[in-house]
Amino acid sequence: MKKVFSLISLLVVISLLFSGCDILFSGDGDGGYLPWVRTADNLLFTEMCVYSSSSGGKTAVYLGYAAPNILGATSYTLECSLDGTTDWQNYLNDGEPVTISGESTLLSVYTNTDYKYRFHITGGTYDGQKSNIEDSTVTTIHTYFNSWGLDETIDNTGVSAPNVGYGLSADFSVQSIPAGTPIDTSVLTYQWYRVNPADMEDRTLIEGATSTTYTTTSADKGYLLIIEAKGDETTIGGICRQISSNIVN
Repeated sequence: MKKVFSLISLLVVISLLFSGCDILFSGDGDGGYLPWVRTADNLLFTEMCVYSSSSGGKTAVYLGYAAPNILGATSYTLECSLDGTTDWQNYLNDGEPVTISGESTLLSVYTNTDYKYRFHITGGTYDGQKSNIEDSTVTTIHTYFNSWGLDETIDNTGVSAPNVGYGLSADFSVQSIPAGTPIDTSVLTYQWYRVNPADMEDRTLIEGATSTTYTTTSADKGYLLIIEAKGDETTIGGICRQISSNIVN
């Protein structure tokens, strides 16, 4: 499947990725059967961190997640920490905790601090539990990712997804703020990660996978793939991440 997105369509993107089907994809890999089932451990995903002129120059952190009603929860409360192990506290917006309910699947947080984030879950099976932890990257560079795409079609390698050997090809475009002038993306660096669909914190950097294309191997069986595009913090700031639609089989 080929996915092409823009900043305007980010809400729809997150809604699709975290729509809450009990099992979207599955694979019987080296690590065993790893179904994409929504739980507290794969609830949260940092999609993008970019400069925001509308917030007075803070960084906009876009957090995608499965809606509370999908987990049978009443609400989530956003928590933050500097090191991800201690000093967890409620993230405050205008002095008030950020609480999410209903069918919402996207949260944008504006900050000047490299926080780690997680949800405290209220109600349902996971009442009182915490979600997986996601990081963020603060930037002061006046640019943003205006579109991005991830092609998982058979055209990449001749092997169809989700079979081992199928290819992924990502693309990103960046514009300046506020002019909207296209920026040369040659300064972006890329890194692919292997991620356990049952636990978003279980990510492994794939050595040498540093281009916009990647061909899956047997080591990827049972896992999803993430590509991260990162700015040089001189010409382009922030990060943009894309997650595959297929668990490699």
